[in-house]
Amino acid sequence: MSASKIRIFLHRCVGVLGCLFITAITIRFIVTHSYVWAGIYFLLLVLLIYRFAKDYSKPEAYYGGNNYAVIIIGLWLGYKEYSTYRRDLKLDKFGVVYNKTRQRLGIPIIPADWQPSSRGQRSGSWNANDTTIGHQRKYIILDSLDRIEIERDSYKLKPLNKVERDVSIFFRYARGKAKDSIFYSYEIGNKSITFSRSQADSLFDAEKMRKDY
Repeated sequence: MSASKIRIFLHRCVGVLGCLFITAITIRFIVTHSYVWAGIYFLLLVLLIYRFAKDYSKPEAYYGGNNYAVIIIGLWLGYKEYSTYRRDLKLDKFGVVYNKTRQRLGIPIIPADWQPSSRGQRSGSWNANDTTIGHQRKYIILDSLDRIEIERDSYKLKPLNKVERDVSIFFRYARGKAKDSIFYSYEIGNKSITFSRSQADSLFDAEKMRKDY
């Protein structure tokens, strides 16, 4: 086989593999209901198939810089989406499905109807649908081994003399032989006071707020 035929064969293999990869990503977006991204990848796929079919007899023309650019962009976007997918998998392990462990440890749970909000590579939060009074937010941080390290829960109380009031509960997971630690903080205006669990319970009872820990 001549060098030119080998080059043509390799070019076509790259095109076929690129189309298959973009097809797989498109299907994944559809399955996960990411329809905007699915539409973008579907358009990329249609473009690649169209150019491939149109210039099949002239692979050198099809596999020019512009077409390779389309494939590279598709691969790059796919990598970003895959990274996001892996990040979400790590964080979701400590979402609602982790509530039984939280109940055992006396940590506030994540209500089933809460939605994930801001997320980083090792941190994420879930927010309440009702943003008036009560449990508002759960924020978690993972360590370098993707184990949960810190949880923070924020509660909003009724204003007192038009001054905003909040309660925060911090839980730090111990490593090794150390013990887990939990802290309760009462914030009123610009002041923050650390208090005990019994005081937090009494405050919640006085405010007629449901305790979810």
